[in-house]
Amino acid sequence: MRHAYFPYDLEFIVKRFLNHFQPRALLLMETELWPNVMAGCGARMVPVFLINGRLSAVSATRYGWIKPLVRQMLRSVTKAAMQTAADGERLISLGADPTRVVVTGSLKFDLHVPASIYEESAAIRRELGQSRPLFMAGSTRPGEEEQLLDALTRVKAKFPGVLLVLAPRHPERFPLVTALCERRGFKLHPRSAGLNCADDVDIFLLDTMGEMMRFYAACDIAFVGGSLVPLGGHNVLEPAALGVPVVVGPHMFNFLEITQQLAAGGALRLPTI
Repeated sequence: MRHAYFPYDLEFIVKRFLNHFQPRALLLMETELWPNVMAGCGARMVPVFLINGRLSAVSATRYGWIKPLVRQMLRSVTKAAMQTAADGERLISLGADPTRVVVTGSLKFDLHVPASIYEESAAIRRELGQSRPLFMAGSTRPGEEEQLLDALTRVKAKFPGVLLVLAPRHPERFPLVTALCERRGFKLHPRSAGLNCADDVDIFLLDTMGEMMRFYAACDIAFVGGSLVPLGGHNVLEPAALGVPVVVGPHMFNFLEITQQLAAGGALRLPTI
């Protein structure tokens, strides 16, 4: 098995890429639709599969502005396995062959929770503070941290000991988020400095990778980012699968059905606006 970065979707780059690697099949995840790569594979009779496909109403509207180009792109799709019937209908409305579209549900439901995670999260909780409330904000995006810090100020007025575990979505933003928290007067402890979090720390910055589930499991309540700004939200099933109550912002259009199911079951709280 070899690893290579996906090519820029420019015709001459795609041509060189396909000539070099000569793929047997192209598997695209969720909404990763690349016109030149798909067309190049179609011309070479390389089957194209869309897996765990999703297409929000917002994205479908935008694709509709260039419907002739999208219809031509979708001709290359051999099979599209969509998350919901609504996703499938939107793809068909843009020109996908109905006989090539199936509804398989979301792969995000196939979430594996390791048996060891609860033991690991208990150890984390002991280090962060057994008696203080822990609120985690995961996968936060630009424009959300400011709102979360405003909320933290209000929460601390009622629960002075609360600790915010803050996990920005992209590692390159760690220094920016650190600087923002410090400018706002909060005492911050980075995960990269260890788990020895003092009682007077306000924010524990999760500046490492691959630990989200452990920290979700250690917290009392979780906020999932990408939802206070119009980005469509992120995976709410991770904290929900651990039995952690979830709150989100109003912009969850990429996970609409999952969000509605969790809200109906009382596992998730949507904003009342």
